[in-house]
Amino acid sequence: MDWLWLALLSGVCTVYAFSVSVELMRRISAFAVNLTVNLEPMYGIILAVIIFGEKEQMTGGFYLGTLIILVSVLIYPMYNLYLRRKVKVSSSLQR
Repeated sequence: MDWLWLALLSGVCTVYAFSVSVELMRRISAFAVNLTVNLEPMYGIILAVIIFGEKEQMTGGFYLGTLIILVSVLIYPMYNLYLRRKVKVSSSLQR
């Protein structure tokens, strides 16, 4: 019975998930795809709290790592916006 579950889970969670992610990469930006992949550990923690109803005591390193991930994810779009505005202003000044 274990082999059946392993085959089912590998097919659904690996093969199907990978093929769907490849299809999504054709439709959305690479940043959005990487954002979802990089935030997977946080999704897992949130789902564990919801499903199991327990709050785990985490160390300071855990919260620091979470903060680093969130800050780096949020800085990139703001940095791109800053660069676009800078290019727009410099191109309008050249005219």
